Amino acid sequence: MQFKSVTAGVFFGCWPLLMRESGLCGFVSAFAYGFGGAMVILPFAVASLGIDFALLDRKMVALSIVYLVAGLGMASYSMSLTLPSAGFVMPSAKWLMVLGACTCGSIGLLFFTSLIAEASREELPALFIIMNVMQIAIPALFLVSHNLVMKNGDEKIPDWRTIAGISSAFLTAFFLKVK
Repeated sequence: MQFKSVTAGVFFGCWPLLMRESGLCGFVSAFAYGFGGAMVILPFAVASLGIDFALLDRKMVALSIVYLVAGLGMASYSMSLTLPSAGFVMPSAKWLMVLGACTCGSIGLLFFTSLIAEASREELPALFIIMNVMQIAIPALFLVSHNLVMKNGDEKIPDWRTIAGISSAFLTAFFLKVK
């Protein structure tokens, strides 16, 4: 269960960094994340309910496909939409980053919900802490690696507080015991 907790935290820590690089504005990225996440999670949800795709009504499947195509069409159209007079200019998106963010968030959610379903009431708080530490550790490592990049020939070294904070977070997660 600790593996699921760590994995969920890693994926939850990655998706916002990827979505940030996509170039989408806040509300559109939230829609893309929710829609893309639903598309990743839907097959798992249907399979866990024991629904056979062959038994689904053809009209319902056709309507779902129409909605999916319409949603993707609207999203791709909105990427080229600019209304400078209204102050609305949306840059083109990096769709691989959006796909990566949706996939990471969805995988994290699948591990997290599986963890919630399987963990006992006594184990859950420690597993939450481990997941949250890992979720915070990913952007922290990104920050440290970004600060280590040489700029103008000067190597930037993170200060002792950053190193101590990240180290203590990892130590906390390492020393937490789960039954």
